[in-house]
Amino acid sequence: NSIPGLDLKEMYRIKGDSFCCGAGGGVKAQFPDMAMFASKERLKEATATGADILMTSCPFCVTNFNDGIKALKKEEDATGNDLSEQGSKLVVVELLELLDELL
Repeated sequence: NSIPGLDLKEMYRIKGDSFCCGAGGGVKAQFPDMAMFASKERLKEATATGADILMTSCPFCVTNFNDGIKALKKEEDATGNDLSEQGSKLVVVELLELLDELL
């Protein structure tokens, strides 16, 4: 890693095999359930890496991942179940925001 303080962890689906967050291309507007499903899937993958922060450079991803986290927290409150393995404890940040904090 060339950025001090950053420990990059990749999800198992990356590059050509990666999964969209579910919000791009109008998907969130037309198919909100699909967008939420995709968000939660990617949140699970990010959590499985052991990361505390999910970084993206896409504003649609920031919004959709945060919506997924809010839905998980709401479910936690309603059921009393710990959904941290699903991604409820992740913090989503935009790339430039993270770089500003680290440099």
